[in-house]
Amino acid sequence: MSAEPRIVNPMSSRSLRCLIVATLILVNAACQPGASTATQEQRSTNDFANYADTPQLKINSVFNGRWRPDASTIKTNALPTVISLGKGLFRRDSKKGDRGIKADGVFHSTPGDGYVDQAEVTIINSHSVREVDKIRGRTVYIVVYTASPDGNTLTWEVTNYANPDRVAVHSRLKQRRIGRKPVNDHAISGTWQQVEINVVEGAHDWILNVDGNRISFRTPQGVGYDALIDGPPVRIKGDDAGGTAAVVMPNSNTIIETDAINGVIGSSLTMTVIDNGKTMKATSKAATRGDASTFYLRKQG
Repeated sequence: MSAEPRIVNPMSSRSLRCLIVATLILVNAACQPGASTATQEQRSTNDFANYADTPQLKINSVFNGRWRPDASTIKTNALPTVISLGKGLFRRDSKKGDRGIKADGVFHSTPGDGYVDQAEVTIINSHSVREVDKIRGRTVYIVVYTASPDGNTLTWEVTNYANPDRVAVHSRLKQRRIGRKPVNDHAISGTWQQVEINVVEGAHDWILNVDGNRISFRTPQGVGYDALIDGPPVRIKGDDAGGTAAVVMPNSNTIIETDAINGVIGSSLTMTVIDNGKTMKATSKAATRGDASTFYLRKQG
């Protein structure tokens, strides 16, 4: 590995889903959907037409339709975000020994995780910093961090280009400071706790369709998959790291999706339809860190 400074990847192409799972758009580790082996993906394709339909799930599933996440309902036990910008080096939730990335307005290589392989950090002024992330030469995320004049609130303005249609999706995250700002560091440095998320209405909708033992999951930007319930993992379209999802349906009102990277499970998502089919409860759990998040979606139309 090169001696380049390192940075933790800020987000994933799963939009509000990962925004919620991993401190809400920002840290990829909890929600990275992973890649199955080529054998698994080929098996999924070949076997899709061979599974017998499940009669009790066949018509008018309660999941079918468009669902809009309600960001105000998010509850999470995810750890606070730790940011450090001092002596010209930027770090965010870094692992022990990570040097950080130079905040010099120049792109630097980052450890390959499939979502980001280059990052540029620029100090705009004493209270604002811009991060630009690329994968294979293509810009995928732009994050502008701005500390309030009193230094107690941090706002993240996030622009996500990682979706298949490459159309920008905007989100805003606000955090409050926990403890004191590190002496002599930039104003965005410190430990920050999530307090508020604002998203563009409709931009993070989930579009689901269950037909027999087949399920389709899509976002308006084209991220999603077609899978067999109780079938093998399938590739998630629009996931830059080649993530996969496997789906089970223990009853007609519950779907459990398991995401993995390179065959290693990263997170699970349980979707349960309640309130006479008008509301969906979503609970996402990280496989290793123990982070859990719950939020609600409202059926549209």
